Amino acid sequence: MPRLNHRSVVAAVIAASGLVVSSCSSVQQNFESRPFEKTTSAIPTAINQARSENLNRFVDDAYPNRVQVIAEDFGLETVREFFRQSRTLIVVENRDGAIARGASIGIAQYAPVVIYDRSVHGEIRQLIEDLRVERVLTVGKVGIADSTGAFEVFNDPGTDQALADFSAHEFEQIEVSDPANLVHALSQLTPGGKQEVVATWDPLETREHDPLPAVYAQSRRDKEMAPVMVATNESPAISVANATAFGAKVRVMPETDLTSNFESLAMVAGLADGPLIAFGRQFGTSREFSHKIRVAELSAQRAENTTVSKSKNTKS
Repeated sequence: MPRLNHRSVVAAVIAASGLVVSSCSSVQQNFESRPFEKTTSAIPTAINQARSENLNRFVDDAYPNRVQVIAEDFGLETVREFFRQSRTLIVVENRDGAIARGASIGIAQYAPVVIYDRSVHGEIRQLIEDLRVERVLTVGKVGIADSTGAFEVFNDPGTDQALADFSAHEFEQIEVSDPANLVHALSQLTPGGKQEVVATWDPLETREHDPLPAVYAQSRRDKEMAPVMVATNESPAISVANATAFGAKVRVMPETDLTSNFESLAMVAGLADGPLIAFGRQFGTSREFSHKIRVAELSAQRAENTTVSKSKNTKS
């Protein structure tokens, strides 16, 4: 049945052996919900101010001075970029409802998330081994119920109570009604916070369940020294989820045309040589994005200089 505000709760635990154990529970958990509201940060008023704010950041030495564009769609590359080890891996069905829920759990528990697809089945298996994963949580219909090795696999039954079981906390639900806002909604979640983004256009099925094992809570990885990271509404939501679960704050640009949108330019001004990470093919190659930043900065600087010059001439 589709997800409701008032629902009974149940559990299906899929262990490494592939056996399914389920029985009914009388527990009910109902979380408060609110509609998604887009928030924006203050925009610098001048290109030099934007440049200064971006450059005067403490960034971990692990991030070299370069621009990096990550365009992969399933989250594998961002997991390897941000996570060297993780006790938990969340694997979600390739649909918005599952991505939103799995991403919310990952951000709450600082855990990596990937999208399942047959084409990357082997890569996900390898990732589980490389990260030394102990528990795999699947959200939606995912083809890895039968597992081997020293880890267990269990499926999310989609209820509020399941989230409480996974984290030992109640969640606030943020209802997103427009698919174009999914990336922005995920970027606004607080790493380690307890909020669930709900894609209302793609409700997940729920089922009854017994108490579920925890999704191991981990510590943030960014040391609060992550480089600037940017996305747009066209970016893979899974990439933004992993960056946020890492602990970073992803800046969502209104558009990638930096010469026509100063807000977008202000997010990356001064970072043509990095350190900067962008998510999505819409940014082009790393070299192309670096060039766009340089050109847009030069254009903005010339426009500001012209304005200042005209102002001086008017006063004189």
